[in-house]
Amino acid sequence: MSQTTIYDTPEKIELKRAPLWYSWRVACYIPWLGILILFTMSLVELSTLVPGLVMKQILDSATGSTKVGQLEPWLFVALWLGIEVVITLVLLVGNYFMVMANQVLPGLVRQNLFATILQRPVLQTLSSGDILSRFRDDIPSVAVCLLDLSGGLSQITIILIGLIIMYTIAPSVTLYVVIPLALVSIALKYVQKWIERFHAANQAATSAVTGFLGDVFAGILSVKVAQTEEAIVKKFQHLGYARQRANVQDQLMGQLVSAFSANVTNLAIGLMLVLVVQMMRTGSFSVGDFALFVSYLTSLTVLADQIGGRMTRYQRMIASLKRVLHVMQDTRTEELVEHRPFPMHGELPALPLAQLQSPETLEKLEVQGLTYRYSGTQRGIEAIDLTLKRGTLTVVTGRIGSGKTTLLRSLLGLLPKSAGTLSWNGRQIDSPETWFLPPHAAYTPQVPRLFSLSVKENILLGLPEGPEIEDAIVDAVFKRDVADLEQGLDTLVGPRGLKLSGGQAHRVAAARMYVRQPELLVIDDLSSALDIETEVQIWERLRQKPHVTCLAVSHRRAALQRADWIVVLNDGRVEAQGTLAEVLQTSAEMQSIWERA
Repeated sequence: MSQTTIYDTPEKIELKRAPLWYSWRVACYIPWLGILILFTMSLVELSTLVPGLVMKQILDSATGSTKVGQLEPWLFVALWLGIEVVITLVLLVGNYFMVMANQVLPGLVRQNLFATILQRPVLQTLSSGDILSRFRDDIPSVAVCLLDLSGGLSQITIILIGLIIMYTIAPSVTLYVVIPLALVSIALKYVQKWIERFHAANQAATSAVTGFLGDVFAGILSVKVAQTEEAIVKKFQHLGYARQRANVQDQLMGQLVSAFSANVTNLAIGLMLVLVVQMMRTGSFSVGDFALFVSYLTSLTVLADQIGGRMTRYQRMIASLKRVLHVMQDTRTEELVEHRPFPMHGELPALPLAQLQSPETLEKLEVQGLTYRYSGTQRGIEAIDLTLKRGTLTVVTGRIGSGKTTLLRSLLGLLPKSAGTLSWNGRQIDSPETWFLPPHAAYTPQVPRLFSLSVKENILLGLPEGPEIEDAIVDAVFKRDVADLEQGLDTLVGPRGLKLSGGQAHRVAAARMYVRQPELLVIDDLSSALDIETEVQIWERLRQKPHVTCLAVSHRRAALQRADWIVVLNDGRVEAQGTLAEVLQTSAEMQSIWERA
């Protein structure tokens, strides 16, 4: 197995906009929230300057360095305690708003990314687990980065105020303190790219583990049948070690930056102690001044360390942003931070149902020159031409690997075609992934995906229940199965439909397709998991609907005998097409398929 190095960049993406633009757009979704967080955090940071001033007055009064009255130090203490109580309350309010921001803003970005994924072709290079990792780990850092950095700006302001106060007391000492702090800022600038690179490698390693686990759980039966448990465990250990290594490197880089920042600031404190000793002997530097400097340097050390942490998180945010945008492919990146309703309370909004208008009724679907090649291979389809007329059943057939499923997925926009045109009633379809949806088209894949819900919920998937569901169950030849289920349509199907047989799962998926009453049915090898009797019933009931147009993949005789038009694929190209009698006469490939059917 190849080793992944920390220098491998998971996504080499050039950002079209400044990274902070995305965080700015997200923060503008609820502008008052960011303002309140900045205001409360600034008050909290400002409070760090109060103890030093109070201690200076008390000590100077006690040593006679100032003419402060006897009662005034206690007044300062009372004032200090009062400010601390107020700041504590402000901190509680600020934390409440920060928790709200950490929920709403990443939620908005996740909603936008999810909507984009549903509207675009499937990204073949990423597993579902990998994508989930980006949803979970990368989006939060992108969504709240600006709020995090705005806290850094307030901290820089507080540092400047503290340095000004210190400068009015002892200019030379303050300058010696500033020099090490400036060195920290310069050093951070030179390690920014390293921070981004280490974090990108860490996130990629985490995604690899998550994606592999998702693949294993999805194919757990295959693992058991093939008895490959030991190899799976070894692979998981390898990915785990790679993730551990990447995580240690990422965390170590962050800790090194923090340690460097803290130690340089401690050096500044040491320099100050050396300088003030002589000044205190001459009386030009009081005990109160010394207490203020120590207090401020301690606070400024913490603030400087936090600023270094924020800069580290900013570089990590850039890596996370690139990973998120990679999922969006060629989509307008502005869609990631688009402002749209994001309900946080009450009931979810009703699902809008599209109404099919008569001009969009399918009369003829034309496919010309449709081409798609899988990246890095010669596999795919090439220059596919076919025409579907209203009310006809067109069956695509061919050997395994001939391109049947690729043809369907390319037509539907689930795979991005590299060439070719699609026309619906003479109207060219430029975005098939958004056009071939209900009520225009519905698709049943070769391996249907069911959710851990009831049979009814799997069929409706958010649609309101109506008489259409009964018709869909009948058309899918599933009515008798429903009667045999323990709770009928309310029976839970289990994870990925494991409580149903393969044939039942296929028919639930078919009912899901029928209930949407689309103009075009697209079916990928539906009958492969059905017995002959059930298969015949499904095709017969489909043929009883003269207004329904169907494009199906099958090599079974029951489908081929009822087809109006047959398309024979061989190595991604159309070898022959026509009626069953015509392709049997002209195509040796079809003759071979028919003999094996």
